[in-house]
Amino acid sequence: TKVVHSLCDHPLRCIAASQQIDHHMWAKNGGSLAGMALNYGSVPLCRSLRDLDLTMVQLSATGFNVGLGARRVFSLLTNRFSLDGYLCDPDRRSNFGRVGWVKPPRMQEPEHAELLAESFFTTLCVIVSDLPAPPPTALDDDSVLRRNLKRELLHALAVEPKSHSEAMSAASAAVSRRDESDGGAVGAGGASSFRAVFTEVLQSIGQQRNQGSRASSGPPMFELRPEGSHEYDPSFYHLRKTEHQHAMDNIARLRRRKLGA
Repeated sequence: TKVVHSLCDHPLRCIAASQQIDHHMWAKNGGSLAGMALNYGSVPLCRSLRDLDLTMVQLSATGFNVGLGARRVFSLLTNRFSLDGYLCDPDRRSNFGRVGWVKPPRMQEPEHAELLAESFFTTLCVIVSDLPAPPPTALDDDSVLRRNLKRELLHALAVEPKSHSEAMSAASAAVSRRDESDGGAVGAGGASSFRAVFTEVLQSIGQQRNQGSRASSGPPMFELRPEGSHEYDPSFYHLRKTEHQHAMDNIARLRRRKLGA
């Protein structure tokens, strides 16, 4: 029983701690802790850290013989985000004629409850909606890889234009460990097959940026096509909050251009 509990509890502790660090709740521990949280949730290291922790929590929530079940995982999630008593029914004691929420007793700062509640619901949405894809039905089935590549590239280009090598690096987060064990990509083609799929996806959602009359000496840059702006997900967890802020500004510009075309 302890092993089954730990398979969900330890990943949840890491997920909650990284969210707390992002909200500057452990600032006294210095920049090294902030750097660990940054690597934990950022590409490419997040594939071996946070993404695997999320998968473990999802596996535990399914129940069966190796999981806690959805109800116990939800209860553990509220506990690790220190929101016990905050998301339950409002306190019945009247405060100047008004009914208010019960503040979590372990919070030293009152504003931390609202910040962690936001992180709690964001994590819950990711656990419920971003489920692992089923295995391919055939060796040459690259539909899952194409879908993951498109999602990673679309959000990477939504933040800012990228060169071919930068886009390739961003797309590496779409390669699952199953693909790596098969030679770096789907099927017998190996890395060459991955590059072919990457090129097709990049050409479908991106376009080469116009460098103007005075072309720069740097490599050509690719930007997101206006037609792909409607597929942007503001809760995509491979982008950090600051990156989402830049992406939202660019998406709004692309959508205005799309409507004006």
